[in-house]
Amino acid sequence: MRNLFLISLISLFSLNIAKARVVVISDFDDTIKQANSKGSFLASSYHFLRKKPYLQMRDLFKELKKHYDGQGEQVEFNYVSAAPDILFAQQKWVEKHGFPVGNTFLRSIGSQDTYTFKYNQIVSILRPYLDEPGLKVIFFGDNSTHDQDVYADAARDYKLNAEIYVRDVATTATEFEGFPATGREGVLYFFSEKELEKFAGLNFMSEVLKSNIDAEYRDETLVPKYTTKTMIKRVRKTLGCKFYQFSCRKEAKVKGKALIADYYGRY
Repeated sequence: MRNLFLISLISLFSLNIAKARVVVISDFDDTIKQANSKGSFLASSYHFLRKKPYLQMRDLFKELKKHYDGQGEQVEFNYVSAAPDILFAQQKWVEKHGFPVGNTFLRSIGSQDTYTFKYNQIVSILRPYLDEPGLKVIFFGDNSTHDQDVYADAARDYKLNAEIYVRDVATTATEFEGFPATGREGVLYFFSEKELEKFAGLNFMSEVLKSNIDAEYRDETLVPKYTTKTMIKRVRKTLGCKFYQFSCRKEAKVKGKALIADYYGRY
């Protein structure tokens, strides 16, 4: 009788583990797709039309799915963007570039503002699972707009067991000489995929993926060139450069490039 009880208990425990759910929610632009959201209208339009993926993020997502699948957990991917739905065939893009297939959501033109749309969409995605024991939510986004606030607010409001990873495309959440880091508490920021290697929640990353990231880091190609331009604009603003002050703008350009070069010497 005692052995039967233990077997039943073990079976019940195993069933609960098998039912554990991992919900991945990711932004598109500047998170998994290069977009230059902090650039000018023409610069961001170029990248929007080009639709180039962050390939290391694709491989990370594939390894994430493999990791949790291997633990017997149910893994669900959701891609949420505030970009207008009539301008981007999101489902085809996900499939074309080899990201894990999942649900895709874009905003309708004339609908809610970015923060409200994303927050409500995330709540809608998670609502069926909120009472499930062991629910884990993994957020990926960037700080070009409101991702860090949407994710952190949703995690707080619904008491989620969540991990929040945000790409620092604004260059404000990473410390640089003369520029202290600022960001939302509880958010793990990464300037490039190199930082992802040190996060405990992503310790499943394979040596192959780390090697690929390290190679791009050594070649100084891991950070998009447009992020260097964002840094230069930030330095320019700090120096108070006017449009016609060419020497000041030149100084900002040199300083901005030097800061990015310093980043590539950190690891």
